[in-house]
Amino acid sequence: MYNSGVAVYLQVRQCFFRSIFVRKYNIGFGSPKVDVCSKCLQFSEKIKQASTLEEKATIITEQRLHKLRAKAFYKLLQEDDPKVLILSFDCQKNLPLPKIPDQACYFSMQINLYNFTVVIGNSKTMLTPETVKSFLWSEVDRRKSSNEIASAVFHTLSNHVFHDDVEIVRLMADGCAGQNKNCTVIGMMCGQNKNCTVIGMMCYWLHFCAPTCIKRIEIVFPIVGHSFLPPDRVFGHIEKKLRKTSTIVDPQKYFDIIKEFSSVLKMGKDYVVCDWKAESANVLKTPASWHFKLQKSKRIIISKTANGSVEVKGEPYYNSDVSVFSGICKRGKKIAQMKPKQLDVGRPVKPDKIKSISSL
Repeated sequence: MYNSGVAVYLQVRQCFFRSIFVRKYNIGFGSPKVDVCSKCLQFSEKIKQASTLEEKATIITEQRLHKLRAKAFYKLLQEDDPKVLILSFDCQKNLPLPKIPDQACYFSMQINLYNFTVVIGNSKTMLTPETVKSFLWSEVDRRKSSNEIASAVFHTLSNHVFHDDVEIVRLMADGCAGQNKNCTVIGMMCGQNKNCTVIGMMCYWLHFCAPTCIKRIEIVFPIVGHSFLPPDRVFGHIEKKLRKTSTIVDPQKYFDIIKEFSSVLKMGKDYVVCDWKAESANVLKTPASWHFKLQKSKRIIISKTANGSVEVKGEPYYNSDVSVFSGICKRGKKIAQMKPKQLDVGRPVKPDKIKSISSL
């Protein structure tokens, strides 16, 4: 409206107009915040309730340190180094089958379709089917557990063409309260029941399958509540398209929509699932017996030694290395002894669920 009412030489770009409008008139635009970090909300409330200036200054300092730690994670995600290959991954929320506008769906049992997405590249990489891999399966195929996640990551690494100058593989995991150090990387677990499924798989890949140029693997966790990864952008595009689709009764419809934004890989057809959990439990120590505190680690680094063995360390900081490498195998066990078995695809559905879906 402004540009249409002034001469050509007075016309401006939208960003310039917006800057003046917001800064000079103190009018902002935005939407209500959702999924805000719990600790950030806690700091905001404490600042409001602070009784003295000293107490308020202390809380503001703690808040600033919290945000600086969160930014340190994104610096690693944004790094553009030819020696580092970055992979970020996350699970989309469960997709219901059937998806119909009938209000009975709210009370009915449905079959869940799972989408685990891996993005190859840093946060500035273009999201194309070549850089985005979506691993799809339903609860009719298998449940969502550490074996399925580990197998998808293993397939991605095993089929990626590495350049000779790549020395480090960096895995960026989600950091939400329900997934940090358990669901996506350490294994799809509940509560405090942690295992080392994906770490065991990564040790196996580095020992047997990794190109000779790969020296180490880094698994990086963000500050909980500050984890917006490239897969979340993919999920946003998918969900925007799904909102315009009121009825989906065939999983192929989901596949076609997701295929617009990524390369779709179907379980049992395009990739297999192996029992990484059993092999990791058989060869590796329990995390409580490791030489570092898993819960406090922001980075888990896996390195190949000169004699071909694999060592691991956990770093509590993003930019400082204070820990030492050591083995995490049980006494008398080696990574070379891992031989994961392929698991069958297909599991029975409860009769009650079949009856409930049939009635829709």
